[in-house]
Amino acid sequence: MSLRKLVLFSLMAAVVAAIAGAIPSTSTNAAFPGQAGKIVFIRTAVAGNFDIFVMDADGGNQTNLTNNPLNDVNPTWSPAGRQIAFARRDASDHYQIHVMRADGSDEVQLTNATADDSQPAWSTDRSQIAFVSDRDVPGREVYVMAADGTSQTRLTVNTRSDSEPAWSPDGTKIAFGSDNEVYVMNADGSGAVNLTNSTGTDLAPDWSPDGTKIAFWSNRDGDGEIFVMNADGSSQTQLTYNTNEESAAAWAPDGKSILFSSDRNGNYDIYVMNPDGSGQTQFTFSSIYEGSAGWQPLPRLGDVNCDGEVSAIDAALILQFTAGLIDSLQCKIGADTSRDGTVNAIDASLILQVAAGLISINLSPVS
Repeated sequence: MSLRKLVLFSLMAAVVAAIAGAIPSTSTNAAFPGQAGKIVFIRTAVAGNFDIFVMDADGGNQTNLTNNPLNDVNPTWSPAGRQIAFARRDASDHYQIHVMRADGSDEVQLTNATADDSQPAWSTDRSQIAFVSDRDVPGREVYVMAADGTSQTRLTVNTRSDSEPAWSPDGTKIAFGSDNEVYVMNADGSGAVNLTNSTGTDLAPDWSPDGTKIAFWSNRDGDGEIFVMNADGSSQTQLTYNTNEESAAAWAPDGKSILFSSDRNGNYDIYVMNPDGSGQTQFTFSSIYEGSAGWQPLPRLGDVNCDGEVSAIDAALILQFTAGLIDSLQCKIGADTSRDGTVNAIDASLILQVAAGLISINLSPVS
């Protein structure tokens, strides 16, 4: 690096450091910090087991990520959309939690219990994964572990069967199914509250990206349907009306639509609808089971380290990248905040000004 470039970068870095200490970071709606990318789902494979697939948002380029003779189920995206956690049945017929990259590479097993560990759910800051286990019988309980599989800790202690944990976008709450109801508790397992209190079975909660609503499954009308309610359990509203079964509701990262599965045409396919239940449209057309779909969140403009926030740290990373001090940016797709097709100090400057509240620009998610 030339002396002139080194001096220039040092000055810019000093400015970044000074401003970084004076301004707070601007957090996104953490569980889904961006817009919809690819869709992950499970499909019945030729051998009769379930494999994990991804496809483009228009349904094209359907790709098998796991190609495993054992069952792979419960896929869920990490908050930055770079990894997928899932459950795999092992040779001893128990499910264990695994993690892989978005393209199916670098697979790592996180749990190794003599029990079923399944239904993983990432915390909004990517540091933890909640999951369900029956290792402490009777019943299934919600557990949490560090994202690398360490520090596995039991959160719920009751005689009910708990299932399908889902972190709130602000990371302070976990919604989950318990026997026939949807509950919410603090992230440390305390303060569990029954949200649904219905005469039917209510399960499979999924938070809206802004944290104000929860979609869930219920059979209170005699069939499995998708419902939505406010985050406090009020205004429970039925979205689908079908004599067949619906399942697995999942909000889009931008909050504008909901994915779900339905066998209304004879076998389970993936559908999409608006948050009010209108515009229900079949998305996949297959003679085999397809379900458990979820949209990949893509990072916002300015979030170059994929931590779900846009702050002076991102500006500093851009400056280091443009000065040649680092070779890459973890989420380079979010670096061009000026939308001029390049990554340079102007982008870092815009991030700093936005973080300081000096200007307001469009940091909408990038595709």
